[in-house]
Amino acid sequence: MNFSKTGFILATLGSSIGLGHIWKFPYTAGINGGGAFVLLYVVLACSIGVAMLIAEMLIGLTSRKNALECYPTLASQHAQASPKYQLFGVGVFVGPIVLSFYAIVLGWIVCYLGLAFIGYPQDVYVAKILFINLSTLSFWIQSLSFSLILFLSAFIVAKGIKRGIETCNMVFMPLLFAIFCILLVYSYSMQEGFSKSIAFLFRFEIDKITPLVFMQALGQVFFSLSLGVGTILTYARYSQNSQNLLKSSLWVVLSGIIISLIAGVMIFAFLYEFGQNPTQGASLMLQALPLAFGKMNEQIAYSGQIVGFFFFLAVIFAGITSAVSLLEPIVVVLQEKYHFTQAKAVWIATLCIWLIGEIVIISSLESLAPSFSLFERSLFDNLTFLSSDLLMPIGGLLVVVFVGYKLNRGFLESATSSFFSRFQFRIWLFLVRFVIPVVIMGIIIFGVLSVF
Repeated sequence: MNFSKTGFILATLGSSIGLGHIWKFPYTAGINGGGAFVLLYVVLACSIGVAMLIAEMLIGLTSRKNALECYPTLASQHAQASPKYQLFGVGVFVGPIVLSFYAIVLGWIVCYLGLAFIGYPQDVYVAKILFINLSTLSFWIQSLSFSLILFLSAFIVAKGIKRGIETCNMVFMPLLFAIFCILLVYSYSMQEGFSKSIAFLFRFEIDKITPLVFMQALGQVFFSLSLGVGTILTYARYSQNSQNLLKSSLWVVLSGIIISLIAGVMIFAFLYEFGQNPTQGASLMLQALPLAFGKMNEQIAYSGQIVGFFFFLAVIFAGITSAVSLLEPIVVVLQEKYHFTQAKAVWIATLCIWLIGEIVIISSLESLAPSFSLFERSLFDNLTFLSSDLLMPIGGLLVVVFVGYKLNRGFLESATSSFFSRFQFRIWLFLVRFVIPVVIMGIIIFGVLSVF
């Protein structure tokens, strides 16, 4: 059963609008100079991001196979039949790795959602200790919240494409946009904080565009669009034959940019209004922002708890749609390549991810962390680096190499003729063959050098 046209766009949008847009974008913009990073991100997302989305969608739509078998299937149509082409689909195994720690972070968000009923911290020290206790001392709280997110995602995937994934995205995506728009309007009432937020995000300073900022923006595009893990091609496999891939990609990218900017303006307005630093990095969402919510209560009773509740609820909506998209590709592979039933495939994959996640949680405990560290980094950080900075870009590189060099030009021109003019096709093919591979190699090299 296939997605409806709207369902496909919303599902693909749901896979991309997760913590990458709401959590990572604001703090990455914050530590990279704000406006210069935003402009660079928009340009890269609308060019390289769209081109890569179309390339990956094209594989799924034309092959109608899972993320492993789509490559040999298409290769065989071009007189290049060989099982070795399954190696191009290794990115499908990256999704479960990402989900193992992604669901842990979402579990933290669940805990902060629950804090709305108790009250958010009003002191910097308390906010810091609260997060440290949650992430390094509280095994059972982390385990339960992680399991809740993971098994809820599994339940949705088990319901199938129409009743599960499409329904989930048709409900959660509009709710996410509605909540964020309401919170944006509320942040506008904070005149000083809102004006500083706008200035921070949209003031263009050419000297801030450095090679470091460029690579951070490229990495953000890659991370936020779910590229290289088999999600996009798996969803495209279930799209309509008449699906316009160019329009679909533009909808996904532009909607992602809009929600990123809304999140950035809103979050920074809250932070500036209550004296917090917008360049705090990864701690922004789970330390600085809860502290801002706590300080809201000093002005209007319970206002911070209400705003915090709806903010973290929206983040959970976004996170679950992304978690579902990370689980679906490996489930389809288990069903079709290894002939498992859907239910069996879902629960085998989920159990494996759950075990990895539990090991990550155990490794984060203060008393055990040294035993799991490597290169002076925690297991959580090493998994994040391995998947997000290394394996995802490699998966994306394999996609563009396959499309650009293994599929013949006539086939590509025919497959894209319904939405590309000849001029547009030439630009897209040039990006896929010559620009994007170099860019991805740059991301990989930059990621490795940043660690070593």
